[in-house]
Amino acid sequence: HKIVFMHHPMCLQDVKEDSSYFNMSPKPRSKLLELFHKYNVDIVFSGHYHRNAYVKDGELELVTTSSSGKPLGEDPIGFRIVKVYPDRIEHKYYSYKEMPKKVNLTSYTKKLNKDQ
Repeated sequence: HKIVFMHHPMCLQDVKEDSSYFNMSPKPRSKLLELFHKYNVDIVFSGHYHRNAYVKDGELELVTTSSSGKPLGEDPIGFRIVKVYPDRIEHKYYSYKEMPKKVNLTSYTKKLNKDQ
């Protein structure tokens, strides 16, 4: 899997949206999207918006996570748990009121062929 973490969201509703204080300008966004698609990035996580947002561009997921201290919208304060499995990436936003009592951590290793 290829996962990118960045502070400013690339976009909040659509990859072709105009720029604002909370997202990236179209020109650098377009260049990054091109690179992320070229190198098969699976998912991009960001913050800064202090609200949750989700955009899908082809197979690429762009996930913006709300605030753990001062949300600006309707989303409650909380955090996102990301689980990476050999065949998928799962993520869920939890408010502090609904956070799990326990998170199980499992290690997965990829066996490489000697030719890789």
